[in-house]
Amino acid sequence: MKDWKRPAIFVLIVAAVVIIDHAGKLIAAAFLEDGARYSYLADFLRLEAVHNTGAILGLGSQLPENLRAWMMPAVTMAVLIWVSVLLFREADCGAAYTGLSLVWAGGFSNLIDRLAFGKVFDFFNFGFGAVRTGTSNLADVAILAGIPLILIGWIRSKKDQEEAGI
Repeated sequence: MKDWKRPAIFVLIVAAVVIIDHAGKLIAAAFLEDGARYSYLADFLRLEAVHNTGAILGLGSQLPENLRAWMMPAVTMAVLIWVSVLLFREADCGAAYTGLSLVWAGGFSNLIDRLAFGKVFDFFNFGFGAVRTGTSNLADVAILAGIPLILIGWIRSKKDQEEAGI
């Protein structure tokens, strides 16, 4: 693949995720009041405003404010650096590269919120009855969509290497 295609794909994915995520957060914030919960599709989809000061599913939100204020962005930046290294190691723009780009984009979009507001705005969750996802946002969806793509890409790559006798 030509040298310009890899960075172009990465930039397009990051731009799309950041724009869609922040547009979704702005729209949701305009229509959702703190504490209000709306249920749709026989309660499969719930919309509610949640200001997440922690990581995924609120992990770390109970930490003292002064520790959390620098730790959450620092951990996110460390993960972005690690994913960047993995991106540079990918040989082609297949599923793993796309997945890593989605994970990076979702993490970056949430990092913007952490640096600007000290928290991330989450607004939807899915489920049936008591079995539900945590409240999340569109950046989280990008991260969760990227993880299986990474695994699929790496499994395919390993299989291709084994078939080639490498």
